[in-house]
This record gives sequence, structure tokens and C-alpha cells, in this order.
Amino acid sequence: MAQMTVEVVGKQFVRKYYKMCSDEPENLYRFYQNESQLVYGEGSGEVEPVTGIEGIKSKINSRGCKGAEFNIASGTLDAQPTMNNGVMVMVTGTITKKDDQARQFVQSFFLAPQEKNPKSFFVLNDTFRIVETPAVVISSYASTNGAAAAPAAPAAAPAAPKVEEKPKAAWGGAKPAAAPAPAAAPAAAEEPA
Repeated sequence: MAQMTVEVVGKQFVRKYYKMCSDEPENLYRFYQNESQLVYGEGSGEVEPVTGIEGIKSKINSRGCKGAEFNIASGTLDAQPTMNNGVMVMVTGTITKKDDQARQFVQSFFLAPQEKNPKSFFVLNDTFRIVETPAVVISSYASTNGAAAAPAAPAAAPAAPKVEEKPKAAWGGAKPAAAPAPAAAPAAAEEPA
């Protein structure tokens, strides 16, 4: 079997992931392993990552995505090779949950090769964020398209809150390994076990 490009791996993964997210969210944890981390947030608030299968199962089940429609055809899908034959995938699109309006989202995945089968991947890192559209953008869009404009933004923005940096150890990050010699592109993602 010929090796596939990272773009094909990314597209196959995304198709399977969002189908399962909508049809069988209770089984979505199968894409992850115990060392996996997931962040799920809405708007600009800070969110702590969830680590491990049980925490990820709980977070996935709390999202209420059963029956949701993920529209990535109106968004983007980008995939890049990473060191150690992993694949970085970034997706933008809209999600429409049952009895709700469509909302924009961005999601990034780091797909790591499985130890026992390096041609198969698992989600090591997953960051999902619902993106809130600022009123200024809506106002600008409305005024350029002849619609009634939303109220203007205040003349002076309030001072941004001071952000304290967290120690890197709090994120569970390990030191990156030395970059390996270039390798062939990873093969297709397999169905989760």
C-alpha cells in the first residue's frame, strides 16, 4: 500500500472524528490515550486542559454534541507533518447543536503515531474553541452591506486585565526531543480501537 500524505491523513481523520462526534460522542474517547490532553472553551475565557481518558470522556459527554452538525466545508482544514512522524491538524468551521444557531469554531489536533502501529495515530493534544464574533466586526460588516449597524464600540477600551504566566510544568509539557532525520509521510489513520 502506498504511503499517504499528511493532507490525506488529516482529511480522513477529520471526516471520521466529526462523524463520530455527532453520531456517537460517547465513543469519541477512543481517538485518545491516557496521556492525551483536551481543552474545550467558548469565547476568550481561560480553560485548563483535561488529561487522561476518564477526564476526556467526561468533558466530551458534557459538550452536548449528539446530533450536532459540523460544517467544515465553509471553513478550512490544514495539516502539516511534525517531528517524530506526527501530524498537526487545524480545522475551522461551524457547529450547529440541536435547537441552537450555528457557531464558529476552531480546533487543533496533534496526531501522534501509535507505539505498536506507527502508521496509525491517536489524538495526543486537542484544543477546541467556540469563537465569538466581536460586535465591532458585526457593525463593520453590517455598515458595508447596507444593513442597520450595531451600536458603536466605546471610544476607549478598558485596560486589559493583567495576565500571570503559569510555570511550564503546569501544562504537563515535556522538553521536545531533538529533530529526527526527515522521514516519509505517515500512512492513513485507522479507525479507533
